[in-house]
Amino acid sequence: MYISPYDHLPGHIKVSMQDKQHHQKEVEAFLQKHFRSTRRSFTFPEGSGNETYFAHGNERSYFVKLGVQISRHQAVASLGLTPQVLADGYLTDGTSMIIQNLIGNRNRKP
Repeated sequence: MYISPYDHLPGHIKVSMQDKQHHQKEVEAFLQKHFRSTRRSFTFPEGSGNETYFAHGNERSYFVKLGVQISRHQAVASLGLTPQVLADGYLTDGTSMIIQNLIGNRNRKP
């Protein structure tokens, strides 16, 4: 299991590689509600850490990150250091989530 230096912070969850897809169905429903996408595919970033997804659909791609401090991500985005937070919320188990535009990278494939 990956142990982050941020594990002691509220809203931060530890995730093993096997748990990377744990919330996928609920994330998909959240994206459908907020972005009205009818067809969506998911890819998963390499590495360990928080549960994250690359969501692709309707000719757009999003970065979905779970178990984050929402206000911190909004503050950093407001400074222009990261992409804007397009949507945020909480899953039924209380896990926090943010959605940002996925920044293009030649190594990421939908």
